[in-house]
Amino acid sequence: MSLLLTAQLPPPLGLGKATLYLSTESALTTTRLVQMLLSQPQYTDLPPEGRPTTDKVYYIDAHTVEDQDHTVTFKLPEAVRRYDVGLIVIDSIAANFRVEFQGASRKILGERAIALAKLGKTLRKIAHDNGVTIICTNQVADRFDDDRTRADKLRLISSQGQGSSQTVPKQASGRATHTQQNANAPNSMQPPTTHPQKQLPAATQAPGGSLQAPPSSHQARKEEIISLDFQQRFFTGWGDNGHNSPFEQLKTPALGLTWANQIDARIALKISDTLVRDAAKKGQGESESYLRSLGKRRRHLKVVFAPWAAPTMDNGVEYDLEMQGPVSVEAIGKSKSKSNDNENFDFDDDNDDDDDVEDEDLEISEYAELLDPKYWEDEEFP
Repeated sequence: MSLLLTAQLPPPLGLGKATLYLSTESALTTTRLVQMLLSQPQYTDLPPEGRPTTDKVYYIDAHTVEDQDHTVTFKLPEAVRRYDVGLIVIDSIAANFRVEFQGASRKILGERAIALAKLGKTLRKIAHDNGVTIICTNQVADRFDDDRTRADKLRLISSQGQGSSQTVPKQASGRATHTQQNANAPNSMQPPTTHPQKQLPAATQAPGGSLQAPPSSHQARKEEIISLDFQQRFFTGWGDNGHNSPFEQLKTPALGLTWANQIDARIALKISDTLVRDAAKKGQGESESYLRSLGKRRRHLKVVFAPWAAPTMDNGVEYDLEMQGPVSVEAIGKSKSKSNDNENFDFDDDNDDDDDVEDEDLEISEYAELLDPKYWEDEEFP
């Protein structure tokens, strides 16, 4: 809703064009839109002719897949040309598909995949032909652990707490086998966990003097790497940070991998279980003010994948929703840590620059194995 207004701002602040809202669920909340328009201080500093207005926000609804397909194919291109639209927001792209394509049979999933591919192709054509930005809000579902996965996590935490160097490789091997079984099972959607560094068997001497590891080990690791359990951390936005707790509440975006292949970028908006800590504007010298809970959850925005930006490997940008819309929030104590060393604030480890560099190195070392050609060699397609 905020983008429906900011896109109307003159360049370089916005696109300088009208916006269009396509709803597949509830109608556009115009009262909230007016509230944001009147509460945003940035708008009052602009001349009247450069301010956003609700008159340039156009609305269309589509409550069935058939109606949605007709609207996207015929109505949207005409509306973009007639009203000089620069931004289209579809809220949400998953609602109609989740209602009309229920079930997990091959026929239903095949029909849904064809419909999603057709929709993605149509939206890309509209964006390309008219220079329009299209944003689709998605829905998410919970990912649940089965008993074996949960026991796997407990054993991993126990082995890390004891600091045993011999226990971790054993758990890594067990986790690899379990992930492979889950990947081959129907309707399997297990959350990716923190994978310890795999220790493969010792390499052998191959003809010509090159070192070559046992093919069976490579094949087992390759099957794990290409499994959904492992790959979805890179395109869902949940589970990609290996330094988080293994009991992190994981989500799965609706419409699955088929829809992920239709879009150019994905941005995840998260609400964590951690309560907001209020940095009181008055009396900031008292550490108690930083620990006072407001009863609100912390919100973060992160880039999952995009051609113009690297993925966000940490929690992302923290923000809050206020009268004027989403507002970025500086991490509590980030600007205080250097000047008030004697105060006992509860800082996050990610606020330390040295820790960020170390975490980045750990992330690179964790995924460096994926670049090894031996896991992607194929006898049929060398």
